[in-house]
Amino acid sequence: MSIIPKRFKGVIELIGDDYLVSGNTRKAIVTILPSERAKDFLPQADIDASAKPMRLAYVPHDDATALSDTVAWDGLSLTVKKVVSARARGETVAKMLVWG
Repeated sequence: MSIIPKRFKGVIELIGDDYLVSGNTRKAIVTILPSERAKDFLPQADIDASAKPMRLAYVPHDDATALSDTVAWDGLSLTVKKVVSARARGETVAKMLVWG
């Protein structure tokens, strides 16, 4: 693994929010995912069926959160709708989780 995923992980661990999955505390940088941008990740039917507003969570490359997991964050219970690997130079440097 190169320095890039390590740096992403360090930043997320330093400034990220705690969230809970299956009793395990993890870290993410969380932002609101506008409906127009959600279309880049999900079909409209999935967007319509999701809790609003949807969230996009940036997590370390080695985060084990998976599709359909339930996450507890900021007093909310949300479902992982999509997991996308962010890649640079041929390796996963972070992941993006769509929560709804």
